[in-house]
Amino acid sequence: VSFGGSGAVMPLHSLERPFSSAAGPRLMSALRFDKDNTIADKPMGELLLSLEHMLEAARSRVQSQRQSGQGSSLQQLVLVIADGRFHEKEALQRRVRELVATPGVLVAFIVLDNAESSLMEMKSVNFVNGKPVFTRYMDSFPFPFYIVLKDISALPQTLANLLRQWFQMFS
Repeated sequence: VSFGGSGAVMPLHSLERPFSSAAGPRLMSALRFDKDNTIADKPMGELLLSLEHMLEAARSRVQSQRQSGQGSSLQQLVLVIADGRFHEKEALQRRVRELVATPGVLVAFIVLDNAESSLMEMKSVNFVNGKPVFTRYMDSFPFPFYIVLKDISALPQTLANLLRQWFQMFS
């Protein structure tokens, strides 16, 4: 799916269709990393809500196939690739907890970090008793499984390693 900015979450490949060798290049050419967000936008929350519905629909289809003797068990992997900058971080934590608590669902976040303004160097501020308290941004990152990529050219190898490890978990 594609998400971000004030636009809606847009599926790029239906979960009902098999993923073919032709689907890969088409999907990759549809990816964009140029969406700007305003404080009113909640792209990550909207993404997670859409994903919950999509994953539940897929589980329901597999469950009905299993009841008719055709289906097998379902393990779902969600890879989110984004810059990791959220202004709705607190609201995301609850939604992420609910999603990762779903049996058979693994959510991994791949942060495309920027050397000039790295997330690893960012601080968050909260006010406690009227006084500012600074913490590292990543200390409260809402996704429990994440990778911070400083070099985007490492993305293909990172994805390959992540998929290999995921398949090993279930073999």
